[in-house]
Amino acid sequence: MIGFKGIRNFCLVFQSIILLFGPLYSIDRTLGVIKNDMTAMEGYTLLVPEEVPATYLIDNYGRVINKWESNHIAHHTVYLLENGNLVRTTNIAPSTFGIEMFNWEGDLIWEYNTTTDSTYTHHDIEPLPNGNILMVTVDKKPKTEYVEAGLDPNSVGANIIWGERIAEYKPIGQDSAEIVWEWCSFDHLIQDFDPSKDNYGVVEDHPELMDVNYRINNDIDFTKYDRLHMNSVTYNREYDQILVSNRAISEIWIIDHSTTTMEAAGHTGGTYGKGGDILYRWGNPEAYRAQVNNERICYFQHSPRWIPDGYPGAGDIILFNNGPKPIGDVSSVIQLTPPVDENGFYTDPYPGESYLPLGPNWEYFADPPTNLYSRYCSGTNRLPNGNTIIAEYDDGRLYEVQPDCTVVWIYKDPFYSEQPVAASQGEVIASDQTFNVNKYPKDYAAFTGKDLIPGAYIEINPISVESTIHSPDSPTDIDEVTVTSKIFDDSGITSADLHVYFGTDSLIITMNDSGQNGDTAAGDSIFTALIPALPGQIRANYYIEITDGESDEFCDPPFASKNYYFTYDLIPGTPENLTISRGQNSVDLVWNSVDGITEYKVYSSDDPYSGFSEDDSGSFDGTSWSTAILNNKKFYYVVAVKN
Repeated sequence: MIGFKGIRNFCLVFQSIILLFGPLYSIDRTLGVIKNDMTAMEGYTLLVPEEVPATYLIDNYGRVINKWESNHIAHHTVYLLENGNLVRTTNIAPSTFGIEMFNWEGDLIWEYNTTTDSTYTHHDIEPLPNGNILMVTVDKKPKTEYVEAGLDPNSVGANIIWGERIAEYKPIGQDSAEIVWEWCSFDHLIQDFDPSKDNYGVVEDHPELMDVNYRINNDIDFTKYDRLHMNSVTYNREYDQILVSNRAISEIWIIDHSTTTMEAAGHTGGTYGKGGDILYRWGNPEAYRAQVNNERICYFQHSPRWIPDGYPGAGDIILFNNGPKPIGDVSSVIQLTPPVDENGFYTDPYPGESYLPLGPNWEYFADPPTNLYSRYCSGTNRLPNGNTIIAEYDDGRLYEVQPDCTVVWIYKDPFYSEQPVAASQGEVIASDQTFNVNKYPKDYAAFTGKDLIPGAYIEINPISVESTIHSPDSPTDIDEVTVTSKIFDDSGITSADLHVYFGTDSLIITMNDSGQNGDTAAGDSIFTALIPALPGQIRANYYIEITDGESDEFCDPPFASKNYYFTYDLIPGTPENLTISRGQNSVDLVWNSVDGITEYKVYSSDDPYSGFSEDDSGSFDGTSWSTAILNNKKFYYVVAVKN
């Protein structure tokens, strides 16, 4: 009778080809993934280049997982819904904007033109739990209406003034929508310029209202007619509140969504009793003339978001603080804790004081600080593992940083600025900009049941590699693992080597396009290699090193090394001291328990070298198993299963 130890010795014969080696760097990487130290969150990132009519879902290595093609470039914002649909804003034509939705397969299932003579959607949207969509829209009004609301007529030369409107659209059919709720900034103004107007009052006594005459003197000219320039909108389901960013006055606001449209136009009603007035504001106390604790913190910020429940910092707000700032042309990401109770009510400041907090409780600066700067656009989001993802618009870069501000992932948009064409690896280009970024963990609901096999890189590499996968996904310690990759180049591939690390050991295995090991046919550019069974309870890491007919070299993933690789975990190995007893009518197995393990599987075969399969004929009793003798199975082993 051969127990498991015999099987283990057989498997490890292959380790005689263990070699030591160092990584090769044959290409200066200037595009795509620039850094990935393996502590970045495992997941998929939406890449939304500004001038490209397509949206890409990429993995941590920059390989395309899915792609959605459109007839229009995005008007900044794209979201992947839990049902797998993609919703995106669109720039249909000059000064004409809309929204569209695709299913996972890339079919256009809804589109709507939101542009009218008096309004259009811009910058951001927010999909709601009920299937509706919140949209930020320009609210154009004649200057005369603002003068009637107390605007100093000499402060603006334009004849049309832009306010902001937040509208909730209900999609209908394939090309229609209905507005079911809205809020307008024009309904919540105060001023102390013209005593004859109804909204005349003491500005500092009413922080819940917007001073119609306030603007930041050193901001760009558009604020003379664009009073708020909202660039984001997000929703808090627990409190039924809306958070917006007002770039023109460097403030974030929270308003009540529980109101009716009529209540939203007034000053009473809704869950919080204030109608559509501001429940909370932060970033620039000068905007409501706070005299105490009045330090300005926000500088033309973008993308404030509530940190979701279950994430580190849940309930806080995180935002991209653009600049320029008093310290120079520097951007940062800040996190703040608003003064809110468990029911969603905010602590109002004393008259003349600013809203709390006095400052952020976390702030990320690049090292040196000038390495992160974008005066326009940009965005940020907190990730489930506590890291923070950042989009730097001006340079077309995405960053992931840890709480201690260590950068663990960098991605450079590979598209030429204002051109829908990807550049070649190694080029130094002015990238197309990316307005914001969303990264989703691998267990996000949208990915359930979807084909997530990675494709090629977006940037043009000297050697094209795609669909590198291993099978089985979670091998046991008697499984051989097949690695398959599609590799091709016009000059031909002269070598492809699979480098494998496990524990302190390593292997180099030649990959072949021979029709073997799961390859469909020789000469089809599908290269495969077989990793022998490895010891249990370890992590195996691997990468591929390729050379083509022109001696160009490339690694998949790029920058391959001991800490930059594809990986798989072997399920916990066979428990120690397995004994097998064969009686006249039964076979009984007993083994030592494995710490932290409550589930085991038994595999059996009539051949010790092949043909093992899970044996469900017996019954478990803790760390023992028994089955009646019903077949010719003579060889058994036990595997502890991860919970």
